[in-house]
Amino acid sequence: MNVTIRGKNIKIGTNCVINSGCLLDGRGSSKIIIGNNVDIAPFVKIWSVDHNPNSSIHEARSKDVIIEDNCWVASSVIILPGITLAEGTVVAAGSVVVKSTEPYSIVGGIPAKFISNRNRDIEYKHFWRPWFE
Repeated sequence: MNVTIRGKNIKIGTNCVINSGCLLDGRGSSKIIIGNNVDIAPFVKIWSVDHNPNSSIHEARSKDVIIEDNCWVASSVIILPGITLAEGTVVAAGSVVVKSTEPYSIVGGIPAKFISNRNRDIEYKHFWRPWFE
């Protein structure tokens, strides 16, 4: 599926979809933890490592990224280190997530901000296989 996985500290739950062109950066001591029934659309970037902009030596920083159950991350989203997407969160396409979300919220923009609440009655389970890849 042309997904780039960096590092070994990545855990993915059941019934998850991670589409083509995604990057999961679980290097260093940080982790990426993806819950169950999570849909990650194409070209999403999840970063668990960045650099301290105030460091004279370009010091690397590691922070866990947690995506809880039933989240939907739309195309071309960037999730920065230290973020938790609470259960049921939807992130609109093209957003940059710089702070953690509330359960069943819909967020979007640069930086991503609260748009509305999501219906909590989620009955679907992902079972998707690529057609041509």
